[in-house]
This record gives sequence, structure tokens and C-alpha cells, in this order.
Amino acid sequence: MAIPSRSPTVPRSRRRFRFCGFELLEARRVLDGGGLFVPADFADPLPSLPGPEGEGPSIGTTNGRFEISDPGDMNFGWNLSGDAVVQNGRGVLVESGTATFSGFSQTFLIPANASALRFTIHSVTLTATPETPPDAFEAALLDAHTLQSLVPVAAGLSNTDAFLNLQASGELFFGSTTSVTGAATSGQSPPLNFPVVVTVDLTGVVEGTEATLYFDLLGSGDVESEVVIDNQIILGFDAPPLAVSLAANTDSGTVGDGITNFSAVTIQGTTDALATVTLDVDGDGFDDGQVTADTTGAFTFSNVPLTPGENTLRVQAGTLPATTVQPLSVTLDQLGPGLTLVSPAPGSTVASDLGYVDVQWNDIAGINSATFGVEDVLVTGVTVDRVVLLGNGLVRYFYNTDGDTLPGGTIAVQGVAGQVFDLAGNGNPASTSNFTVSLLVDAGQQNAAIFGNAVALAGARFSFAGNHNLLTATVDWGDGNVTPVNLPAGSGGGPINASHTYQALGVYNVTVRVVDNTSQEAVDQTKLSVVTNGCPWQNPFRNTDVDFDSILTATDAVIVSNYINARGVGNLPNPPIPGQSPPPFWDVDCNNILTGADAQIVVNELNAGLGGNSGEGEFFGPMLLAAPDPVATNLTPFAPVPAADTSAAEYSHAVALWWMTTRSLEPAATVPSAAAPRGDEAALWASIWGDEPSE
Repeated sequence: MAIPSRSPTVPRSRRRFRFCGFELLEARRVLDGGGLFVPADFADPLPSLPGPEGEGPSIGTTNGRFEISDPGDMNFGWNLSGDAVVQNGRGVLVESGTATFSGFSQTFLIPANASALRFTIHSVTLTATPETPPDAFEAALLDAHTLQSLVPVAAGLSNTDAFLNLQASGELFFGSTTSVTGAATSGQSPPLNFPVVVTVDLTGVVEGTEATLYFDLLGSGDVESEVVIDNQIILGFDAPPLAVSLAANTDSGTVGDGITNFSAVTIQGTTDALATVTLDVDGDGFDDGQVTADTTGAFTFSNVPLTPGENTLRVQAGTLPATTVQPLSVTLDQLGPGLTLVSPAPGSTVASDLGYVDVQWNDIAGINSATFGVEDVLVTGVTVDRVVLLGNGLVRYFYNTDGDTLPGGTIAVQGVAGQVFDLAGNGNPASTSNFTVSLLVDAGQQNAAIFGNAVALAGARFSFAGNHNLLTATVDWGDGNVTPVNLPAGSGGGPINASHTYQALGVYNVTVRVVDNTSQEAVDQTKLSVVTNGCPWQNPFRNTDVDFDSILTATDAVIVSNYINARGVGNLPNPPIPGQSPPPFWDVDCNNILTGADAQIVVNELNAGLGGNSGEGEFFGPMLLAAPDPVATNLTPFAPVPAADTSAAEYSHAVALWWMTTRSLEPAATVPSAAAPRGDEAALWASIWGDEPSE
């Protein structure tokens, strides 16, 4: 039971203090009005104060770790004298001008299984002057009723009841059952290395004995002495704190994640000073290692063996039955991530080109996703351009971003050793999986077609493995016309050559199909745009209307200048969708190169007084174009603009074609009410092409 805080008038007990050649009999804790101790001699000691609400003293000490600093807290536990205080989790005894004596005391019952009383001295400053006895620090454990010491007193001192006495001279006196780190013999002046741990054997003290523990700073001269103590515990009764971790020098990969590739590791931790710490690595008891924590409570187990996979280690600190157990999970992983080809399936035969391969990376400790990259795998005949992480170690490796297509035959997907790492820091080994391409077709990347001119397929190819007798190959141009194609003879495949002349502007789906004699079919599709000129970055209706707002102003020249200032002169990029370039239209002179001349043409036209609405007739190229026939062109009508749930790509094509057709009609033509505002369409283009809609 915790002992409540006491009033300034506290139990009196007769104590003898040793001051290097001087002995003083002092009646404890009787204070005058100024806070000074008044010597007195009481023949009979007073009984100790009861616990809370009339109960007796608590079993074991309370607040021995000085975690509670408020004396008004019912669990504070300590009786204070002089200027003794609890600060920063430690007990501090100081000598002041009003109270040269200061101390902590506490009355308690000796608990069962108590093997020793222990505390730590963190620092000591003791002064001495010629006129007065030197200052000293003492600790005593007395029977609360007889005031006799319960343990052997300090050897070398007479008329003392303390088991420990430290003088300003450095002399240290302690009892025969008391041990002090750094000191071997009582009465000497050892070079103490703080913190110093003091342990007093309690095995000879009967369970249930009412005892009083004293820590006293005995001052008599200058007021500069100070003693700082902490961690007053009873072994066998007070369970120690315990923290354990894998030491950084054997924690590979990410420190602190409990995953390593070291087969023997170092376990470190903290607990009570000098606590016995034991280790269990196999679950059969704490018999796999024993160490003693140092005076700061730190301990280490070295060369702790691990087995592959998860290891559950247990660390125990303290003296039975008051022990603390802390588990520690450490995963041993010495194998790098393994590669499994997911799509196409290993050993499968395919007749289509996905444009990517999916790879599952596996590891018992988990994959370090930051190590994924285009260098992870090699794919026969193509180069990986980008990767997409699909989660849980599944990665998609794209190779068709730059137009690469698979060849026919056996395709090897090779994991390049040392590219992908797991959380333990292991790199992947080399590995290979295969699949077979039997018949493939690639419709190619089509350029824009100019209205009225024949357009040829660009980059269309087919490939096959084995002996395929190809029967048919066709190109469906998307406007109702289908062209049969003669395929070249020979193994492996070759180009697909075909041409066509469109009769209307638009964006068309071009489908290329190859079928062999077993009815195995390979199909690919691409888009082809039919525009009014061959300049993808020029306004097809008025070349100087750069911002496509129907009015020629100085802003058109400024937009070109701003683009040059931001990116410099040079070739303009190819639009991602051929023939469908969003405004602004920087290429005023239609040479696909951005230079100052493009801005100068706008300025010259403004100087010539040709500004105004582009519907007034100042057009380069055809002015009046018939709207496309949706039936003949196999296109969806584009007025009104498609619904919001139409895909972004189809929506952008539709808006572009609507502009190209309606803007080429009579000047009185107006935007349909269902069409989105032109600025929103420009923003949509920006999201698709990755470029700003205006400068």
C-alpha cells in the first residue's frame, strides 16, 4: 500500500552520524520555526505513521524510481527533510543556508522473496571546511520500532547505524553485506566512476519486518554539497523496466524493422542497473545466455544465432519472482527476391502483344519497392521503358511506350541479378522465364493524313513463329473501306503495306487483321486523323490565330514568344495523337520548327491591319468544308459534344473534330448549346497531352 506524503513534523528516531573523527547524536525531523534541526534526545522512539486511511505501511517501498515528483501525490511515498526534492525523475539532496541537513526516508514492510535493496548514486558533491566537520552522505535501513540496523553497519565506523557512509575526503565505509561498484574494501578512498550502484543483502531480514530506509546528506559547513540518487528497488519484489532491440551493426536493410541477413546478431537493451538478464532463443526457457546490466542499465547479447525466417526471441530481466519478459521478433532473410512471370504465363503461347510483361517478386521479408526500375528485367527484342507498381510485389514492365513490339518465337524474360532488393538488403539472383509468340500484328503509329491525299500505313508489321500458312490479311480503314493485303513470304513476318484516300475529315479507327490457316487470328488497332494540312501545330483555319480565340491580337505573338523563352527554339514535339494538337498553335509558318519567325509573322499581320475575327475571311487554306457524314465515316455525330462519361481520348477527338468542321462553315455558325466552354476543352487537352493549354 502506498504511503501518503507526511507533514513537516514526522516520526522522531535517534540516529548517530559519523563525520570523519566526529560523532553526532541527532534527533531526526524535529524542526524549529525556521526549518533548522533542533538537537533532542528521546529515550523511546515514536511508532511510524500508518498508511492511508489508518492502514499500516506498504509492502515494499513506494516511488523508489522517483517517477512522482509532487509530495502531495498520495503515491509519492517519501518523507522529506531539509531541501530534499524530486527533480527529473531523481532524488536530489542539497545543502542550503536554512537546512544543512536534508534527506529522504520511508517506512515499509519487507516483502516476501526480497533478496536485496539496491539504489544508484548518480553524482556526489561534498565539501569540507577547517572550522567544521566535513559533509557526508549516509544510507541506513533500521527496524522502525527498535531503531536498530537490519543489516550490518559500515565497517570502520563506531557508533553508527548506517550501512553506507561517504565522506567529503573520498573515504567510503560500508557494511559486510553491502557492495558498491568500484569499491572493494570499506574505509578506503576508491576512484568512484559514477553512476555508482549500491546493493544491500536482505536475505537475513525477516519477511514482514517494518523497516525505515534513510538517505541523508549531513552538512555542517559551506552550502555547496549535493547528492543525486535514483532507482531504489528491492530485488525479488520490484520488477525492472526492460527494452530490447536488434543492434544496428547486425540489422541489415532498414534499421529498426527487425529484418536482417546476419545469421548471428547482437541483441541490446536497457533495464535496471546490475540486473541479471537472461535469453531464450528456442522457446524452452531462459537458458541460452546470461549477462549483467552495467551501472547505467545497458546490456548486450552477442552472436545470437538465428534460423531462416521469423525468430521469436525472449529476454528476461530481474530476480525471481519479480522479473520482466520482453519478446523480440527478428526475421532472418539471406535470399534475394525471386521472380515469377505472371503475364504472359510462363511456357504459354500467345498471339497478341500486350505491350508489357507482369512480374511477381516474392520474398519472405518483403520487397524494397524503391529499388524497382526499368533495369530489373530484359525482354527479348524490346527495351523496357517504364514500370508501374501494382502492389504486393507485382510489377508491370512496359516496353511499347516507344513503339517496341515483340518479335515472333521464344521470348525470354530475364531478371537481372542485383537490381531488386528485399528489406533485409539482399539483391535478386539472375533468373529466366520464357513464353512463345506464335502470331502477332502491330498496326503501327499513324501520322496525320491530309484531306484529299492518299495515306499509307506507317510502321504496320506482322510476325510469327513456326510454320504458319497465312491466308488473309486486311486493313479496315474505319470509313467502311477494307483493303486486302499481300503478305511477304518467308519466316518471321514483315511489313504490312496498304494505302487509302479518305473523303472526309475525322478521326478513324484503323484495324489490321492477320489470320492463318488454323483460323488463329491476330488483330491490332490504331487511330488515324484526317486534317486540312500537314502542320500539326498550326491553326488549320487561320495560321496567325495562335490561341484559337477567333481574334488576331498581340496576345498571339506573345504566346509564341513566351514558349520560346521557356523552352528555346527548335523542333516541336509530335502530338501523342496524330493530327490532334490542342491550342495554342505555335507553328505559324508550318515548318514544324519553333523560331522567332513564327511570332514575327503575327506581328507583321497585325501591322498590316489584318487583325479581327477569323470568321471575316482571312484564312490560310480551305475556308468552306462540308461537315462529315457520320454514316459514311463510321463516326459518332459531334454536335452536341459527347457526354461527360465518354472516355477522355474519345472526348478530345470529338471536340477537335467539332471545331475543325463547324469553324470551317459560314461565319454565322455558332457553338451548340450542349458544347462545353472552349476553355474547359483546352484544359482537357492539357491533362491528356501533359502540356498547358495556353502560355
